[in-house]
Amino acid sequence: QPGEFRATELGAYGRLLALQSILAAANSMGVVFAITFFVDQEGFASRDVVLLNLFAFGVSSLACVGFARARPMRARPLMAAGLAVLAGSYAAYLVLRGWPLMMVVAVAWGAYVPLFFLPFNVLVIRRTRIEDRARKIGMLVLTYTAVAIAGPTIGGAIVDAFGHGTLFALSAAISAAGIAFLAVVDDGEPVSFRFAFRRTGPRTAAALFAEGAFEGMSFGVIPLIAYAFTAEELQIGNLFSLFALAGGVVTVLLGAVSDRMRSRAPFVVLGAVASAAAALLVVRAPSLAEFAVGNSLLSLTASVAPIFLFAIVVERLPDDPSAAILTREFLLNAGRAVSLSTYFALVALGLSVQQAFLVAAVSLAFVALGRSGNTPRPPGVARYPR
Repeated sequence: QPGEFRATELGAYGRLLALQSILAAANSMGVVFAITFFVDQEGFASRDVVLLNLFAFGVSSLACVGFARARPMRARPLMAAGLAVLAGSYAAYLVLRGWPLMMVVAVAWGAYVPLFFLPFNVLVIRRTRIEDRARKIGMLVLTYTAVAIAGPTIGGAIVDAFGHGTLFALSAAISAAGIAFLAVVDDGEPVSFRFAFRRTGPRTAAALFAEGAFEGMSFGVIPLIAYAFTAEELQIGNLFSLFALAGGVVTVLLGAVSDRMRSRAPFVVLGAVASAAAALLVVRAPSLAEFAVGNSLLSLTASVAPIFLFAIVVERLPDDPSAAILTREFLLNAGRAVSLSTYFALVALGLSVQQAFLVAAVSLAFVALGRSGNTPRPPGVARYPR
C-alpha cells in the first residue's frame, strides 16, 4: 500500500538521521581538539597540522579510485569499517605520540570519509525524490548541527576537567556505538561505484572541486585561526558552539523552497556569495569578537550551496546515483587537497594563517558555477539541471 510504503521509507530515513546524530556526537566533541592537540600538546607547528589534513584528503581521493574499481558491495559493512577506522583514530591518541600519531590519524581520517559517507549518501539519496530531495539533504545538515552545537563546549569542559585522553576515549566509544546501530539500518541492494565526469558536466564538476577547496580550508585552517585568538580549551569550545544551529535551519527551509520551485540555481549562487562575504570577514578579523562574528556568519551560510550542488549532481545522473556520489566525493577531496597545497605556498610567501584563508573566499566564488536550470517535474524527465 502507498501509505505503508511511505511510512517504511520515513522509518528508513529516520534511522539514517539517527546514525548521523551518533556520528555528530562523536565528532563534534573530539575533532576540533584532535586538531589543536598537535599544536597545544605535541608542539607541532600549524603547517604540520595542515599537512595532516592535506595527506588525509589525498588518501580519500585515492580511496575513491579504489571504490571505482571494486565489485558491488553492501553499504552496512562499508559504513561499519568507516566507523571502526574513525574510532581507531581517536583511540590512537591514547597510545601514540608525535609523528607516528599524526600519520595514523591522517590515514585513518582519509579512509573513514569515503568508507562511511559514500555508502551512507547512497542510502540517503535512495530515500529521496525530486520533490523532497533538497529538504531531506538539508535535514542531514540540521540533524548534525542540532546534535553538534553543544559538542565543542562539552569537549572543552571534559578536556579542562579530565584531560584530552578522556575526551578521545569517549569519542572513540561513541563512534564504536554507531557500528552497533547499523544493525537496524536497511542497506538494500549492493552498491556499485563508478566515475561519471562527462555526465556530471564541466561546470558542475568545477563547482564541486571549488566546494572541496573551501571545505579543505574551513576544516584544516579555521581551528588554527581560532587557536591563535584563544588557547583556552573551554573558550575554544564555546567559540565553536556559536557556529552551528542556524545554518542547519536555513538549509532545511531553503531546501523546501527549492523543492517547490523545482530550481536549484538561485540557492547555489546565494549560498556561494554569502559564504564568500563571510569568509572575507574571517580573513580581516582583528580580534576574537570579530572572528566569532565572521565565522558564525560563515557557518550560517556555508551549507547552503553544497546541499543544492549535491542535488544537482544526483539529478544529472538520475539512473546512477552511486556514480554521481562517487564523482562528487572524488572532486571534493581533490579540491580539499589542492586548496591546502595552495595554503602552503601562500604561507611560504609570507602570508599568515588567517590571510591565507583568502583561498576559501576565492573558492566560493567558483562554487556559483554549479548553478542549474529547473529540475524536472515528475513524472516526466524532460531535462536535468546543468
